[in-house]
Amino acid sequence: MPWPLNTIRAAIVVLTLFALVFGWSDMLRSMDQTEAATVERARHQARGQAKAVGELVQARLDSLDLAIRSVRAAVSDGHAAIERQTRLALQDMPSNFVLQLFIIDHDGYLSYSSLGPSPRNYLGDRDYYARLADAEDDILVVSEPVLGRLTQRWSIQVARAIRDNGVFAGVVSIAVSVETWAETLAQLEPGRRDTLTLVGRDGELLMRSLSGPEHYGKQLRLRRDFIDQPALMEGDYLAESVADGVSRIFGWSRLSSGLVMVSGLALDDVLAPVRKAREQG
Repeated sequence: MPWPLNTIRAAIVVLTLFALVFGWSDMLRSMDQTEAATVERARHQARGQAKAVGELVQARLDSLDLAIRSVRAAVSDGHAAIERQTRLALQDMPSNFVLQLFIIDHDGYLSYSSLGPSPRNYLGDRDYYARLADAEDDILVVSEPVLGRLTQRWSIQVARAIRDNGVFAGVVSIAVSVETWAETLAQLEPGRRDTLTLVGRDGELLMRSLSGPEHYGKQLRLRRDFIDQPALMEGDYLAESVADGVSRIFGWSRLSSGLVMVSGLALDDVLAPVRKAREQG
């Protein structure tokens, strides 16, 4: 007995609906897989960028450290020797990058500045000075950004202690423009909301390529695996930025100095092409 026409039509509608449902399900599953694959590629990209930029930053730190060591070696020979060695040490460095090279004496007072004669400012209250005064080993300290009392500009201090027969005798430091260094890093970013951030050993924010001055001097601290597990050399994670609340895919790489370079790719920007394709589909 042939099926009634209405029954056949109903069956066709049901089969069509099933096909549409399964088709949409397959498409959504495919989109989810595409989104996951996009995030995974972004993780690798962030890690690779952090490593590459970190190597550039470490090379610059090494050149600053060499300059500091050379001037420190001239301290015992007097002011003229310090002046001569400072000129040699800084001659190949951009003037807008290095703000000044200076020496703080064992009492915490400024005793020399490459900017020329200056007031006898007290700098013994600076954190980097205290750390070097207390350190038993000859360590290189990279400070959090500080607002210079002479330059009135944000700078990072790269410094080593001076010792006289093993006794602390002061500090040699180079003040580096955070603004100039961050602008250089910003040229390496792939997106307008992506970030490159230099982080200290204790999670302190040293430099940020995006809106850095808004966050300097505010004692921001990161608590991530690279701080809690110093043996780890690289990694990635997805999180909201503590600085601006934007969700990013972060990749990080530890420098030989112990500092950490972090590359952040804005999650919404990474997924925008996939989501646009989903809407159009």
